Amino acid sequence: MKKITGIKSVDFKVVAYGHGVVNWNGPTTLAGDDGKTVDNHTLPKLRGYTNLTGKIKEETGYKYKKQASDIDFKETPMYISQNCIRHHLFRDQAYDLHYAKDKNLQDVLSSITGLIRGYVVPSSQCKRTSPLLLEDFIDQLGNGNFEQMGRSGSKEKGKDDKGEDVASNSFFSKTTF
Repeated sequence: MKKITGIKSVDFKVVAYGHGVVNWNGPTTLAGDDGKTVDNHTLPKLRGYTNLTGKIKEETGYKYKKQASDIDFKETPMYISQNCIRHHLFRDQAYDLHYAKDKNLQDVLSSITGLIRGYVVPSSQCKRTSPLLLEDFIDQLGNGNFEQMGRSGSKEKGKDDKGEDVASNSFFSKTTF
């Protein structure tokens, strides 16, 4: 049998479409229109983004925050991490690896998970790293949207986990794509 020579890898260019954002950075402290700090704005993962303007108040050392409208999506594009992509690509097979044992390793080896995603069997340390090299998906359109949202609930006040009174109505904002 002759050894295959010449081809070491195959590259695919993927154009991905979606609605919303797959992974979030969570609440990000920004400055509101009135200059006050707001902690209820959620941002997606933005490559190289910082919420600080770079200006510092000399007397106190306070670092000024950016406003949600100060984001340049061409300079700091939204991205979806390769780990997130890999998770969603193989989400249907994720449960199969819970059953991976030495006695059924042949089934794992011949599955999509075994061939493409990779696996680890903790009891025997049998493992295979994925031959599928993924890079982060980077937004090319730069069409982020600032959205103001509200959540309404009971008019009665409740208690949060610290025992403080809170209403179940709230306003918050998100940057979506």
